[in-house]
Amino acid sequence: MLDLIKIIPKIIKNKKGGRKYRLHITFHRIPKNKKKLKKNEIGVWYETKTPTSGKVIYYAILPRFINEDRILYESIGLYLAEGSLDSEHLNFSNDEPEVINTFIKAFQKHFRIAPYYWLWSINFNDKLRKFENTKETVQREKASLNFWLKKTKIKATSAFQTPIRYSNKNSKGKLATKKKWGSLTIAFGNKILKLLWLNIIYALIKKTLKEKNEINASSILRGWIAGDGYCRYEIYDKPRRGLGIICKDKNKIMICYKLFNILGIKPYREKNGLMFARAEYLLRAYNHKLTSLHLQKHLNLLLALLSFRRIPDSLKYLDFKRIRKEIKDVKKELKEREKLFERLKNERMPKLRMEIPWQSLINGLVLKKGGKYKKLIKEIGCPQTVLINWVRKGIKPSRKYQMKILEKVKRAKKEQLIKFGEFFLKGDWKAFFEGLQIFLKASRKEMAKRLRIHVNTLESIINQREKVGKHIASKAFNLIERYGKTPEEIVQIYLKSQKTNWPSLIRRILIENEWSQRKLAEKIGCSRSLIREWLKGVEPVNKYKGKLSELPKYEGKIKFNFKTIIKNALKIYTLSELKEKLNVSPKTLQNWKKGSKIQLRNIKRIIKLNSI
Repeated sequence: MLDLIKIIPKIIKNKKGGRKYRLHITFHRIPKNKKKLKKNEIGVWYETKTPTSGKVIYYAILPRFINEDRILYESIGLYLAEGSLDSEHLNFSNDEPEVINTFIKAFQKHFRIAPYYWLWSINFNDKLRKFENTKETVQREKASLNFWLKKTKIKATSAFQTPIRYSNKNSKGKLATKKKWGSLTIAFGNKILKLLWLNIIYALIKKTLKEKNEINASSILRGWIAGDGYCRYEIYDKPRRGLGIICKDKNKIMICYKLFNILGIKPYREKNGLMFARAEYLLRAYNHKLTSLHLQKHLNLLLALLSFRRIPDSLKYLDFKRIRKEIKDVKKELKEREKLFERLKNERMPKLRMEIPWQSLINGLVLKKGGKYKKLIKEIGCPQTVLINWVRKGIKPSRKYQMKILEKVKRAKKEQLIKFGEFFLKGDWKAFFEGLQIFLKASRKEMAKRLRIHVNTLESIINQREKVGKHIASKAFNLIERYGKTPEEIVQIYLKSQKTNWPSLIRRILIENEWSQRKLAEKIGCSRSLIREWLKGVEPVNKYKGKLSELPKYEGKIKFNFKTIIKNALKIYTLSELKEKLNVSPKTLQNWKKGSKIQLRNIKRIIKLNSI
């Protein structure tokens, strides 16, 4: 276990201005941040002064104790090889997906940094475009984006503004990477964490060199070789056999040499690093799994072990059958990966950096919490004034708070919250509450009871005399959510009711069900006089609109010459047969024949006669 308090420095330097700031450690709460620290957590922070915004606090919440496991030591080796030591932020790049995943996993496990916090971009050499046409470059870029998103833990939303970059630096006539999918660069912007990470690296390397721990030394070298290592095997094109590390820094070369010595390997110095080629040393590298993180380098090491013409004494007891089987498995994996890349060329381009409407999303979250700011402030850990600026003015939150908001949204449906927020800001509340009344089939008094508000406030909102508060909106949205409806769907119910011809609808209901006006009144729960008024052209109340729209209605034609239909029917049937079929008296039949008015409940039966 490593205690971070012993490693934290007293001062942090700003690279641009060269100013020094004092680092503070807290165990309870960071100033200007209401979030309390958990047990075994520490807050490291420093304060700066600017002429525009005044005092600004930069901080990092970290676990106090870190477990010294294999993944941590591997990530140290990876960062020494491929990480940036000069920049203020954590930057790491590699062309192997497994290497990227191990680095992300290490920070997720030890520092609680989730994969979507890492910003990323794919880097290609500029010379690749000289050998391709525009169609081929588009296909390659598309396939590389899909490849990295499938194979690694990075998220599409956390890409840089330019996710694909071309560079021509340090190429010297050769391509930077031979891989078709390029190399992935990941970055995390926190100066305090970068400083602590470098201190952790130096402290743990010192510890391994003092204790001469083989397990820790092998895991550091595993990461180092996966980043800056190389492996050659003896064939016609590559006559030299060996495993080595490319490095120009003298201090790094000394550390690497000492780590190899702990494993019993004595490399010799080259122009650009260290190398060893003896069979005994290669076997030790294989036993310690120094190339296991990088598939191609691991394959080269296995081929190097088989490339000896005369088998030395150290390799006599090696199981060559197992190595050949391992070579087959590695080659199969590499071929599958290339096939996947070719397959991904035909897939769609993934959506990157989707612009989230933050104002509507935060408003939706506030409504989800009952329209109260305090609950959301506690969870996110931001000041109230900042939250009010997001909600009212539409100011975009900083990346730190964006990630915290997205964490909260994970549990709820993001799209639903955005819809709620957008409707709260720009929605038609009169249409919404009218539509809700139709949907619930309730009077205004009943709906006010369900929403737990006064009837007068509901009427004043519908009549647009009063604005809708967050607490009322949250209650209304929670009520809709139970039935699985959105605000737009409720508004559509109201708009549909405005277009409907209610007298014709009631007539069609009476025809379909073969009801009288009295029976319809009993079914709905109103008086017969109301139905008479609706048939004359009076619009029904919202409570009855919902009930009427649910009843089955006749959808065929109604306009027929009923006098001729009955005359034709009497030619086919006798009066007694027709009386049984229509369930009416012979007097009414005679009256219909003359041309008297037919009741709506009998029309359906007569229409059936017409079809015959």
